[in-house]
Amino acid sequence: MAADEMAYEMGVFLADQGDYAKALRVLAGAGDDHRALLALGRMASNGQGRPEDPAEAARLYERAAGLGSGEAAYNLGALYGQGRGVRHDADRALEWYERAGDLGYAPGWRMAGMMYAAGDGRATDLTTAERFWRKAAAAGDAQAMADLGQLHAYYLHEPVAAADWYLRAYGGGQEEATSHLLRLAEPLRRAFDGGDARAGTMLGAILALFAEDGQEQAVGFLTEAAQAGDAEARRILDLVLAQRN
Repeated sequence: MAADEMAYEMGVFLADQGDYAKALRVLAGAGDDHRALLALGRMASNGQGRPEDPAEAARLYERAAGLGSGEAAYNLGALYGQGRGVRHDADRALEWYERAGDLGYAPGWRMAGMMYAAGDGRATDLTTAERFWRKAAAAGDAQAMADLGQLHAYYLHEPVAAADWYLRAYGGGQEEATSHLLRLAEPLRRAFDGGDARAGTMLGAILALFAEDGQEQAVGFLTEAAQAGDAEARRILDLVLAQRN
């Protein structure tokens, strides 16, 4: 194991044990290991083993980001967004969040989307917010999937797309998606009655997952959706029937 790698591993171990003072000394010996610089930045930001110093954290995060750390770029974006250790600058925050995503840290794209959705330092732009959330979701960020569910449910009023994203978010561990999915049941039922087979697929999946006595209804909706040509309905129906046997 290289010396820098060993210094990083030992520094993290010491920090996990609560020996922050020694962890600082060891991590400082890891040179240009971006993970060590990220850890040092967090410790400076949190006041672990040293007085809290967000300005030093910002410097360390920028060094780490320059060496390829997406999480460091994200943390630097948060400092600019909060005005901690650096002058508050929404544009710089957005730049660092985007860079975090580009470096492989999907929450950066999610936060860029949040800034556009909230009109943080710029005009509200839900189209651009959705673009960033889709990038984050494609990279596996379940919270971004939930953001897309919220966008389609409560702003665009598209229950089928909303249910699709909330189901993905739930599959990614976002338990709070459950309540939103249950609220979508009635709009999905109306859409299905209006001839939208995909709505039946989403409704069937929701009933199968969350309704205590909804298995028979789920099978009914999924069967009709499958007969209408929705391939995913057929796949989900097979899973539901297999669980019953």
